[in-house]
Amino acid sequence: METGKTGKYLKYALGEIVLVVIGILIAVKINTWNTDQSNKKGEVFYLKKLHLNFEQDTLYLSERIKGIENVLLSHDSLKHQIADSSLKSFSKPKILFTLMYTFGFSAETATFDNLIATGKLELLENQTFVDSMFVYYNTLEHHTRRRSDGIETYSRNTIGPYIFEFDDIKNPQLKPITYSKVPFFKNAITYRKDQLSELKNNYKTSYTSCLNLLKSIDEQIKER
Repeated sequence: METGKTGKYLKYALGEIVLVVIGILIAVKINTWNTDQSNKKGEVFYLKKLHLNFEQDTLYLSERIKGIENVLLSHDSLKHQIADSSLKSFSKPKILFTLMYTFGFSAETATFDNLIATGKLELLENQTFVDSMFVYYNTLEHHTRRRSDGIETYSRNTIGPYIFEFDDIKNPQLKPITYSKVPFFKNAITYRKDQLSELKNNYKTSYTSCLNLLKSIDEQIKER
C-alpha cells in the first residue's frame, strides 16, 4: 500500500483465483467426460448381453410356437379319429401322448436381473426400451406362465391318470370310437385345443416383443 502496488496485487490475486476456478471447471469437465464415456461403455456392454438373451428367447419361443402348432394338428386328427366308427386303431399308437404334451417357457433374465440387483439399470438411457423390457418379462411371468402352468397341471394330473387307467397309452387296445363315448375325452381335447391356441397367441405376442427389443438394441448400439 505504501508503494502504491495494491492494485497490481489485487489483479494478481484475482488472476490466480480465475485460473484456479478455470482449472477446477476443466477438471470437472474432464471427470464428467470420463464418467460419461465409462457409462456409455457399460451401457453398450449390457445392451450386447441383453441382445444375446433376447436372441435365445426368440429361438425358444419359435420352437414352442411350432411345437404347439404340431400338437394342435394331432389333436384335430385325434378328434376326427374318435368320431370314425370304421377305424380299428389310431393312425399313430402314441397319439394319445399328445394330450399330455406341455410347452412351458422361461425367459433368459440373467442380464436383466443383474442390472436390477447392481443398480446399473440407470446405465440404459432409453427409458422406452427399459419400460418395454419390464412389460415383456412381466407378461411372460405373470400372465403367460399361469396359462402354461394351468395346461401342465390339467394334462399331468387329470388327463394322464385317466388315460392310464382307461387304456394302454403306448399301444391303445380299444377302438378309437370307444373314446368318443366318454365325454371326458371330447372335453379334454376341446380344453387342450382352446388353451394351447391361447398359449400360442401369447408366445407369438412375446416373440414379436422380443424382436422389437432386439431392433431397439441394435439402434441404440449404433448411436453410441
